[in-house]
Order: sequence, then structure tokens, then C-alpha cells
Amino acid sequence: MSNLRLWPLRLSWILWILVPFTTGTLVDDALARPVWSFRIGANAAFWTLWAITLLAMLVPRVETLTFVRVVVPANVLVTLWAAAVTEVDTGAIIAIVVALAAAVTMLIAPLGEAFVNGSSYGDERRLPLRPPIATLAGPIPLAWTLCVGGAASGPLLLLAHVWIAGAITTAVGLPIAVLTARALHQLSRRWVVFVPAGFVLHDHLALREPVLFPRVDVIALGPAAADTRAHDLTAGAAGLALQVDFATPFNVALTTREEAVDLTPLTQFLFSPSRPGEVLAEAERRRLRVTRR
Repeated sequence: MSNLRLWPLRLSWILWILVPFTTGTLVDDALARPVWSFRIGANAAFWTLWAITLLAMLVPRVETLTFVRVVVPANVLVTLWAAAVTEVDTGAIIAIVVALAAAVTMLIAPLGEAFVNGSSYGDERRLPLRPPIATLAGPIPLAWTLCVGGAASGPLLLLAHVWIAGAITTAVGLPIAVLTARALHQLSRRWVVFVPAGFVLHDHLALREPVLFPRVDVIALGPAAADTRAHDLTAGAAGLALQVDFATPFNVALTTREEAVDLTPLTQFLFSPSRPGEVLAEAERRRLRVTRR
């Protein structure tokens, strides 16, 4: 992977390494008053989670992408809480800025690309797909909230000696956190991957199984026209869609609610990568027939 592609990952390292000197200081001040058990337990949880997250960033993989995209934005909430219960000064403002910058960096497409390519094999390159616009409007924020709240609320109540409510919340919240984390992880596993033989569309929202489209069968790959009649495999994602045209039809199993698998012949289809220009540049490098329509 080129140095240019690694810049978002390296930026995330720098910002996260700054957290102990920004949010960490605020958390220490904010936990000065609570009972000792809560103070020690919450501090231990904060620093343990920070260290695990740093390790996950240093070993970028598909499996760790979802984890860091849950934890790093949650640090914004921790920072805001710590700033609210302590004196809001220059240090608090810097901590909030660092936390927000780290969260934004975690959510950009180049960062996701660096993580998913950490799990790639040989001469292949994975480029993430855009999430469906409908999931951004509610399901993703809700799933993230349930994941963070389900994992944290119960243990925090137990540390505060609220035994019954803490036990019930932990018993209910942890399974919810696991289920929502799995759902978020499935969205992290959507990409188009270029291999020596062609490219593969890996998207469970559109296809029941990943499909390899050989390079020799691609007669055109480029931005979709506004009046295109190609089959829509974007899963409702917003932004520029790319269109692929084939010389002969491909039989693919589309994702439907029905259990029966019916193969659909496709001679052209649409998909929505997070970075269309990067997909076209990689396609040209792989000697696919790229058009600008």
C-alpha cells in the first residue's frame, strides 16, 4: 500500500495517541469526586479501552474496523461529559477538538479502505461501497447508540453500586451490544475488490454471494448516465454510481426476502463505491475498459 493511501491511518494514530493528554486529563479531573470504586473502575475501563483501540489501529483489519468506528466516536461523548463536569477551559476545548477530529478521521472512506485492505490477499485491492442512504438516516446511528449504551451502561451502574439496575441492564444491554455490533460489521464488509482476473462485487445487500466479473468480459466501466436502464445494485446509496457493461449476460443471485434463489441475467448494472474516481483509476491500472461517458 502506498504512503499516500496510508495517510488517514497514520493521522488516526497521531490523534488517538493525543487522547491521553487531552481527554485523559479531563477524565482524571472529572472522576476526582465520585466514590473510589467508581473512580478506579471507570479509569481502568477508559485506559484499557484506549490501549485496545490503539492496538486495533496499529493492526488494521476488517475485523477491527467496526470496533474502532464504534469506540472512537464514543470518545467524543466521554470528552463532552468530562468537560461538562469540570471547568471548561482551553484544555477542555483542545480535548473536544482532538476527539472530534479523531472521530471524523475514523469515518472517512480512505481510512475504511486502509482497514479492509489489511485483510486482503496477494495482488488484490478492496474499495468500500457507500452505505445505503436509508441506513444513514436512522438505523446506523441507532445501532451505534444501542451498541455503546448496551456495553457501557450496565457496568457503570455496577461500579456505582446500583446493583439491581446494573445487573438487569448488563444482562439486557450486552446481548444488544453484540447484535448491533454484528449488524454494523456487516456494513463494513461491503466492497468491490480488484483481482488479476477482473473484479468482485462483495455486497450482501445486493447479491447473495460475491460474484467475480472477468476483465475480458467487461466492455465498459464508467459513471452512469442519468437515464441509464442498468440494473441497480447500489442498495439505495446516494452519490455518483458507476455502471458496468458486459459482452455476455451474467447470471447472479440477487438478495431478496424470498428463500428461493432465482438467477437473474445481467448485461449491465450500477454500484456505488465510496470513492468512484479511485475505482476508475484502479480499473485502468488493471487494464479494464474505462469510459467517461
